[in-house]
Amino acid sequence: MLLPLGWTAVKEYRIYILDDDGHIDAPSINVRCLTDDEALSAARKYLHEHVVEVWSGSRRVGRLEPRK
Repeated sequence: MLLPLGWTAVKEYRIYILDDDGHIDAPSINVRCLTDDEALSAARKYLHEHVVEVWSGSRRVGRLEPRK
């Protein structure tokens, strides 16, 4: 898809919170971001005691682990 000059496409991302066994612990959190880095930053606020993964379609963007 071509966008007019100066426009940027917003992408859909899903944030998953995983339990201690690595299984999805809650419904996904859907966010719209301009970049993968922005989506990973958005996921950091859900990073408490559990691992968080960020996905864009079938592509895993990243996995964040809490500090121990």
